[in-house]
Amino acid sequence: MAGRHRRAVVATTSAALLIGGLAVVAAPPASAASRVTFCFTWEGNGTDGVQRSGTPYVDEPVYLVRVVNGKKRTLRSGRTDRRGCGEFRTPRNVRVFVRAATEIGHTKTGGTAVDFWSGRTPSVAPGDSPAVRRATVTNRGSISAISQPRR
Repeated sequence: MAGRHRRAVVATTSAALLIGGLAVVAAPPASAASRVTFCFTWEGNGTDGVQRSGTPYVDEPVYLVRVVNGKKRTLRSGRTDRRGCGEFRTPRNVRVFVRAATEIGHTKTGGTAVDFWSGRTPSVAPGDSPAVRRATVTNRGSISAISQPRR
């Protein structure tokens, strides 16, 4: 009788360990990120005279960028919504950030000019909190072309 009892305890313990082990193996990684949410605002003004500073970066291009061993690669592109915000689905277990970049061309007296704007969110790594990443888009420079009068 003692032998049967011992075999029953061993079988029950083995079954409990097996079930517990399967539960651990089947669980998805808790640190796997699946999206990044972001909002951009303009900072400063360009040479076109439009007052943008402090306003949302509305309906402008954004890019999801993956960082691996210091190398950056654009994974997706999109546009911001009417609040200057958006969301990208992200690959799991990858460090990413969102980059905003645009060019605004305009006519100046005697020629044309282009303002170059860009900004980026802080990096998001697997396991980071799902908080909205906020960043600004600043004027990185301008180029001008002065038209020469035709002869």
